[in-house]
Amino acid sequence: MNKALLASRYSKALSEVVPKEHLDETREELEALGRLVNELPEFYNALHNNTLELHVRQRLLDAVLGKLEPPKVLYSFLHLLLKHARISLLQDIVTSFGYDVDRRLGRLHGEIMSPIELPGTEIKKLQKRLSEFFGGEVVLTQKQDRSILGGFTVRIGDWLLDATLETELSGVKNRIGGLLEAGHVQHP
Repeated sequence: MNKALLASRYSKALSEVVPKEHLDETREELEALGRLVNELPEFYNALHNNTLELHVRQRLLDAVLGKLEPPKVLYSFLHLLLKHARISLLQDIVTSFGYDVDRRLGRLHGEIMSPIELPGTEIKKLQKRLSEFFGGEVVLTQKQDRSILGGFTVRIGDWLLDATLETELSGVKNRIGGLLEAGHVQHP
């Protein structure tokens, strides 16, 4: 089975057993464990080493989790991954879990592109208006694109809001062209 698909299944299962009010907290805990595994390759290698007996790897995991004190559901989940030799999926599960949390919470992520960094207050206003429009929380990530002369674009999934100067000027040009073709305005 495809590694990403398998990670997605584990992630979805975890997201469905965690109460909604604890999803963001669980995401943070899972991301922290993912970072820990990345920062300590020896720890990952020991957990992934099938030549070590399972009970030895479980004790090692317990020793680390005892220091971190994750929620019980996450503790059990990590032991499940270890028992079924799925620890190698942890980073993919972390990524997928973020998407699952956002889906369950009705949160949409988008990107706003502009030639300059926009003030945080303006981003918050736009997020609020878009949240009302979409009927769910919208979170925008800001990126700069110096090729935009003015204005901005917002992309959320397949949806695009183009409020750039280029688009506005193109619209004016088309309207003037339409008036000329219809004979409403004469060339000088």
